[in-house]
Amino acid sequence: MNSTLFAKFGATDESLALLGDTERVSYRELNAQVNRFAAALLALELKAGDLFAFLLPNCAAVLYIYIACARTGIVALPLSQRITGAELAFQIKDAGAQALLYARDFAELVAERREELNHLPHLLDEDFIHKLALFDAPALDIQVKAADPFCVMYTGGTTGKSKAAVQSHESWMCSLETSVEQWGLSASDRHLIVLPMSHAAWYTAGATLLAGGSVTIVKHWDPHLVLELVERHRITTLNMIPTMLNDLIGAFEARSRDVRSIRLLTVAGSVLPIATYERSRAIFGEVIGNVYGLTELAGPVTFLLPSHMAEGKFRSVGRIGKHIEMALLDDEGRPSPANLGELGLSGPQVTAGYLNNPDETRNAFSGRWFKTGDVVEVDGDGFLYVVDRKKDMVKTGGFNVYPSEVEQVLYRHPEVLEAAVIGVPDKKWSEALTAVVVLRPDARCSADDIMGYCRTGLAAHKVPKKIHFTQKLPRTRFGKFDKAQILKDLVASFGIQGF
Repeated sequence: MNSTLFAKFGATDESLALLGDTERVSYRELNAQVNRFAAALLALELKAGDLFAFLLPNCAAVLYIYIACARTGIVALPLSQRITGAELAFQIKDAGAQALLYARDFAELVAERREELNHLPHLLDEDFIHKLALFDAPALDIQVKAADPFCVMYTGGTTGKSKAAVQSHESWMCSLETSVEQWGLSASDRHLIVLPMSHAAWYTAGATLLAGGSVTIVKHWDPHLVLELVERHRITTLNMIPTMLNDLIGAFEARSRDVRSIRLLTVAGSVLPIATYERSRAIFGEVIGNVYGLTELAGPVTFLLPSHMAEGKFRSVGRIGKHIEMALLDDEGRPSPANLGELGLSGPQVTAGYLNNPDETRNAFSGRWFKTGDVVEVDGDGFLYVVDRKKDMVKTGGFNVYPSEVEQVLYRHPEVLEAAVIGVPDKKWSEALTAVVVLRPDARCSADDIMGYCRTGLAAHKVPKKIHFTQKLPRTRFGKFDKAQILKDLVASFGIQGF
């Protein structure tokens, strides 16, 4: 394998790579800056296999780091922009990082944990980035192997300590090349990245650059700014989570913009509610798609294209990527001929395991199959439908209920903006199916109204026993509902008994 994931970058190409309000960076300049960054890392005496941690907001430097690591064999360790002090100290020590680069935004957090970080050979503040101009930008010829680690990313860890998925050079190349092919990316595309680049979602920027297109970076989520940038820079592609799309719809309804340049707007994190899809389609047109991804697979696993959405497949997450094999596993972790089961994945895009964690690695696999923990159904055309997280299934009154089925009915209610369904320990039912709902602004709706609506679309045992209203549902750093926190909030707010 070549020494870089991004060998196709033209070192003398003057076409536009990064497009911002104050800067326009060509591919020639991008390559020079990446090589300066690589030279700076090597000057720290970091070598292939060493971990370089960085705690930065969305910015061009994040892209420079990823590509510099790809070219040197140094392993990238991106840290979440929402990281706590305890998580920071744990992840740096757990991974065995050799260096930490942090932005001014996180200086106070780092200072709080300075004593626990003193073992680091290199603790670098933002000045490190500003001094890159002092380094020459030599062409690099450091060879790496396909299976060598490129990046280590910590998973959500909502049910315990987070674990670090090891992603290889090959897994990332599979991810990026498949994205370019599936989405038809080209040099004419202009991508606006809004999701945290400290997460696997940065692959959309990497794929755009691999295709020769240009990338615009938003530091913090602001739906009004996003619409303004779409109009100003004629953005063609975006990727976001459903909550962001709801925000974007609201911002557009408050002040419309010219969004006709968008040809692809993908949603990740969860299936798009039908009502949200219909509202977004009315604004943006037939450009809405979906992607189901995992940190352990360096991003995308399946792709649902706008044409599939228009054909009525909007409940699906799409078809599996070309570098991935899949199987539906039974309760013993064995491939089953049934069309419903836990999704198992194999192939070069799949992680080799979790860093320094053989127990978690062993538990994550059944033979050659990586167990996703997601229960899926596959139709005759090969489209996947995520039924629910296996661990989220609620056992109530002797019946098994997947919360996502109930949530989809709730989302059809015209007054419901967001909904999460969980099982609450209960003496009578074992678990009482409970819905926590965010209503649309100015909605006038009672719990009885929603309960009655559910009865028209669900079997009796699937109707929530309780409906609770809230202003906002907690989410994980990756945009998914944090159901463990939702349960804790219910206990704290309503004093629920039965535990």
